[in-house]
Amino acid sequence: MNAVEELAGLRGLARALAHGDADDLLQDAAVAALEHPPDTDRSVKPWLATVILNRWRMNRRSEARRRVREQAIDVEAEHVDPLERARLLQRLSDALVALDEPFRSTVIARYL
Repeated sequence: MNAVEELAGLRGLARALAHGDADDLLQDAAVAALEHPPDTDRSVKPWLATVILNRWRMNRRSEARRRVREQAIDVEAEHVDPLERARLLQRLSDALVALDEPFRSTVIARYL
């Protein structure tokens, strides 16, 4: 049985880790299996389980770092003068308008 076929059996693990939303973890494991398949002398299922677990850990760390950054911004924003904030937003808007395509539409689609 190949690595992609083994993924169906690991849906429960991915669901338990991701609290029901297992598709992203399974997709990441499938991509890893296709791009860097495990050695043929190893069992595929434990390898895939490790890939899923590692991806889940990386996602949690990334989410935790994002929350810390957002909280720091919130705290900093409380101490910013409203007029200074308006000036900053104006500079940001001017920079966005000055971007060439496709960069402008990419930034708008991602952040706005």
